[in-house]
Amino acid sequence: MRPPKVSSFSLDYPGNDVRYKYLNDVRVSLSESIMRSFDSGRITVHRKLPKTESLKDCMDRTIPFFTSIILPEALVEGKRLLISSSENAIRGLLMVRAILSNTSPRRFTNLYG
Repeated sequence: MRPPKVSSFSLDYPGNDVRYKYLNDVRVSLSESIMRSFDSGRITVHRKLPKTESLKDCMDRTIPFFTSIILPEALVEGKRLLISSSENAIRGLLMVRAILSNTSPRRFTNLYG
């Protein structure tokens, strides 16, 4: 179940976080750019960031990348992986790992806070 959407002017909206200021690999949102330009009185460009995201949404986005890019490279080169990400992305990866190894996902609940 998805949480309710946040307003693009909310402090919880990722587009208002300074860490996303230089994000270039996400498409531009014309409507956000127009609203923000009118609000600030100058032309600004804003990216299309999600206003809500469930665990399923996060898994649909991260698991294919992990299984097609990261995991094969690690297996071929015999490298260890260190994953630093959001709680939902880590939870999704652990759930997939638990399913693949027939381990209970509850075993992993203490690995993140």
